[in-house]
Amino acid sequence: MPSMNRGHKLQLYAYGIMAGDEFAKSSQEGFIVHQKKGLVYHVPFTQSITIDFENTLRKLNEVLSSSLLPFSSASYSQCTQCEFLNFCNDRF
Repeated sequence: MPSMNRGHKLQLYAYGIMAGDEFAKSSQEGFIVHQKKGLVYHVPFTQSITIDFENTLRKLNEVLSSSLLPFSSASYSQCTQCEFLNFCNDRF
């Protein structure tokens, strides 16, 4: 059975925040539908996911404001296939 990862949950939570801002309503939960299997995952927007989201957003903002590339364990062949190659092409 496919699983839902942390990134999926945080992305869904971010969508909930944006939808709440747009429609002036708060979101208490969201759902993720697995495309291939049609499985539905319920994601309650708990205090734990709120804290995780805020910490992740803070860390992302720190990286962006530092103008330094974060460490990557990607190999050369992985980098050449990456959609962000134009942004970090100076890695090698």
